[in-house]
Amino acid sequence: MNQLICEHLPLEDLGFGCLGNKDSLRHVKVVAVDAELNVFYEESVHFDRDLPEFGTQGGVHVHKDGLTVTSPVLMWVQALDIILEKMKASGFDFSQVLALSGAGQQHGSIYWKTGAQQALTSLSPDLPLHQQLQDCFSISDCPVWMDSSTTAQCRQLEAAVGGAQALSCLTGSRAYERFTGNQIAKIYQQNPEVYSHTERISLVSSFAASLFLGSYSPIDYSDGSGMNLLQIQDKVWSQACLGACAPHLEEKLGPPVPSCSVVGAISSYYIQRYGFPPGCKVVAFTGDNPVSKTKILATGGASHNRDILQVLADVFGAPVYVIDTANSACVGSAYRAFHGLAGGRDVPFSEVVKLAPNPRLAATPSLGASQVYEALLPQYAKLEQRILSQTRGPLE
Repeated sequence: MNQLICEHLPLEDLGFGCLGNKDSLRHVKVVAVDAELNVFYEESVHFDRDLPEFGTQGGVHVHKDGLTVTSPVLMWVQALDIILEKMKASGFDFSQVLALSGAGQQHGSIYWKTGAQQALTSLSPDLPLHQQLQDCFSISDCPVWMDSSTTAQCRQLEAAVGGAQALSCLTGSRAYERFTGNQIAKIYQQNPEVYSHTERISLVSSFAASLFLGSYSPIDYSDGSGMNLLQIQDKVWSQACLGACAPHLEEKLGPPVPSCSVVGAISSYYIQRYGFPPGCKVVAFTGDNPVSKTKILATGGASHNRDILQVLADVFGAPVYVIDTANSACVGSAYRAFHGLAGGRDVPFSEVVKLAPNPRLAATPSLGASQVYEALLPQYAKLEQRILSQTRGPLE
């Protein structure tokens, strides 16, 4: 199956992963890969530098309490406009893109105002996105993963389901301030009118996919598991958690989908404005961390630091490999676009990435180093437990 697809696709055929990597608080990045999974195009937009009118530092606004951290939604939308215009100006041939996917910073949430779906489905190719969507959000600055202002909501959620351990068994994690369910609960409690005027809540990943679809994209299982809301064994929303956070939440989230799902074809907006082919598929977007880990190797900007790579090798007692790009989440997204086009769950992901360039050996463990770190593990565990006990009390 994989070989047949590669034989029938032209060289510059396969979608680009976009909107996310380890620096997704600060950038929007895009890469394009060919049928052999080689990167042949990269571009980026830096929020602070390229969109100074939003007044962000590191892509965010840190509020006076030092706990609340948000990002302007329209900044993300305008960054997509800019990056696509850059691609167009460079002569990038959008007509050869058969599929796309992407990654967004995990845990961040976007709140679509009632009526926003209509605007999203009727975009004019004569205008940039940010001009047409500026009135579509019930919250203009949305919480991101750096936010730590929801401790009260975390305690409430844990209490509602029988304690931290019960929540962990149900959703995979005890309650964390940055997790989306707790952020939604805070918004509902503090701004119930804003919540009632919200028709859809997206994660950053599904928000970006929605922009390409021209309709609301579902949340994928992987990114959805970082919300304290997904019942991970059954891959459905937990009714107990939903009810503890806010009313009518399930209908505002929509049903979650497998991460390899083709969620639809690209919006006619991109066909008319940029020349994408009508059959270009949009594969469910996901979080930046899971999509970076397509293999056991060092990825991201820090993978260029030899000292960090050596520490990794020494700590884990294993060789460390790197790939020749820092934009690992974007590359992983492009691979996922390839996977979705190849058939998703019917084709193993490992078969698709067999074509990818081999990683390069970057560091090997120093003799005896791993034993030194192993000896410190009991002490580290005690320190970690002491901190957890001081901040939250013992795990129930």
